[in-house]
Parts: sequence; structure tokens; C-alpha cells
Amino acid sequence: DRRIEDAHLQLGLMAEEDHHPDAAITHYRAIREGRNFVPATTRLVHLLAQQDRLPLARVYLHQLRAERPALAVPLYRVEAELLIDEGDYDSANQILGESLAAHPDNVDLLYARSMVSEKKRDMAAIEADLRAILTLDADNSAALNALGYTLSNLTQRYDEAHDLIQRALQLSPQNPAIIDSFGWVLYRQGRHREAVTQLRAALAMASDAEIAAHLGEVLWV
Repeated sequence: DRRIEDAHLQLGLMAEEDHHPDAAITHYRAIREGRNFVPATTRLVHLLAQQDRLPLARVYLHQLRAERPALAVPLYRVEAELLIDEGDYDSANQILGESLAAHPDNVDLLYARSMVSEKKRDMAAIEADLRAILTLDADNSAALNALGYTLSNLTQRYDEAHDLIQRALQLSPQNPAIIDSFGWVLYRQGRHREAVTQLRAALAMASDAEIAAHLGEVLWV
């Protein structure tokens, strides 16, 4: 009678591996508290979606938010991620808007909505949410990097993008994602050799497909 939630999580994961989704759902549903609650709920609703039961998954999350208001923010994010995986960006944006109406200064929700807007290539919405984060936390390296990278991809505001990413890099100098962004904006500025140096450094730190694709593109040019 110890570590019951841990046991249910492991049994759920094993049931998934054995292709028994209903058994996995039963184990995940048995986890009602503790550190495993949100991860188990995430797995549960994704399994429901895979069974073409997305509406049921969303109702379940709505009920959990009503029962557990202290966990409303992570549960909103779980629903948004579920909708993104389903390719329903409009609904994901709507649910994050609903969550931000209740939690307007939540940095995680603002960042999540900016990522949905990036899927829709809505630069104005992306910039609004990321700048809202930077108003709350001027040294948020993730927001600085995301805004700089998006500006370099969706606009020609390359100098502004360069400055934002450089600030992010000063705050997190060993972050390969930020080094990748710095290499990418150098490429967009036409500074190809400098870009290659940065992208190779990023790839040496993290064997990541997107970094490799960026490096390949710059080398091709």
C-alpha cells in the first residue's frame, strides 16, 4: 500500500506498450493526486483521442478543471496540446484564450498560445503574446528566443530578431536551441559562414533534426 500512483502509472505505460488502451486508461484514471496526476491525465486523453473519442476527452478535462481549480492552468495546457496534435489550431487558440481570460498574466499560457499562433503563421498574435511575457519578465530567454526566431522566419525584421536572440543567448549561453536560432538569424542576414559556425556548435550540443536541417540548408546555400 505504498507508491500506488507510481504503480498505476507504470502499469498504464506497460498496457500501452502491449496495445491494451482500455487497460491503460483504467490505470491512468486511478491516479487522482500527486506528481503523476497531470502526466497520467495527458496520456489518458491522448488515448481517448486515438480512439476517436476526442469530445469525451475534452469533457473529461473540463470536469477535472471544475473539480481541481488549483490545477486549471496545466489542465488547460493539456487540452490545448491535445487539440494541436489533432491539428485543430482554432480550437486550441480558443481554449487558451478562455484560460487566459481567467489567468491573464500566466506566462506558460501566453507562451503556449504564441506557439499555436505560430502554427497559423499569425505574426501579430505571436508578437502580442511574446511581448506580453517580456513585459512581465524582461529576461525570459525562451520568449526572447521565440520572438527573435519567429521574426527571422516570418518577417524581414532581421536586425531586430538578431538583437532579441543575442539577448537570449547572453542569458542562456549553453542552450542549443538559442544557439540554433542565432545561427539561423545570421543566415537570414546573409552572414553564412558565421551561421555555419553557430549551427555546428548547436548540433554538437544537441543531435536535433531541426538544427541539422538548418545547417544543411545553410551549407547548401
